Amino acid sequence: MLKQFKRLYNFYFRISAIIFGKQSRMINSATITGSESDTLPVFLFPFIPIIRYPRPMDWTPLIDLAWQTRDRAYAPYSTFHVGAAVLDAQGNIFTGCNVENLSFGLTICAERVAIASAIAAGSRELIRIVVVADTDTPVSPCGACRQVMAEFGISEIILCNRNEQLIFTLEQLLPRSSEGILNR
Repeated sequence: MLKQFKRLYNFYFRISAIIFGKQSRMINSATITGSESDTLPVFLFPFIPIIRYPRPMDWTPLIDLAWQTRDRAYAPYSTFHVGAAVLDAQGNIFTGCNVENLSFGLTICAERVAIASAIAAGSRELIRIVVVADTDTPVSPCGACRQVMAEFGISEIILCNRNEQLIFTLEQLLPRSSEGILNR
C-alpha cells in the first residue's frame, strides 16, 4: 500500500512540475517515510491543478536523524562530532557523519557523507539538508561542502546546535554558486 501510494504521489509531482515548473514540486514535496500504519498525507488527485501556499517545513525528522548520526562520527583527533541529514525530492532521508583521518586533508565532512549516501542510493534531486553539532553557535559548512550542495541543487540548509536553528538558502551561503570559477 505505502509503496503504491509513493509511486502515485511522486507521479503527481512529476506532472505538476511539468505544468507548474520545478518550484511547484519543491513547495508541494512531502516526506513519506515509515510503515503502512503511519499517517499518510492527504491524497491529491493527479491532473487537477491545486494551488497551495508554501507551508513551513517540519524539520524535526531531519534534525532528529542528524543528531542520531552525529553520535556515530569518527573523530578521534578533534573530538568534534558533526551529523547531517539530507532530504531528496521523493521524501527519502539520507544521513552522514564526519569521518576523520590522521591526515586532516583526508577528513570527510558529515554533509558530504550524507550527500554521497544519497547519490550512492540513486537519488539525484536533493532539496534540503540539516547540519548539527554540539557547539555554542550552529556550525557552518566548509566551502567544499557548500560547493557539493550547489552541485546537487540543495536549496535549503538548516544549521543547528542544542539551542538554536538557523535556516539559510544556498545563495546566502554560497553566492553565484552555479557560475563556478569559469563564470558559466
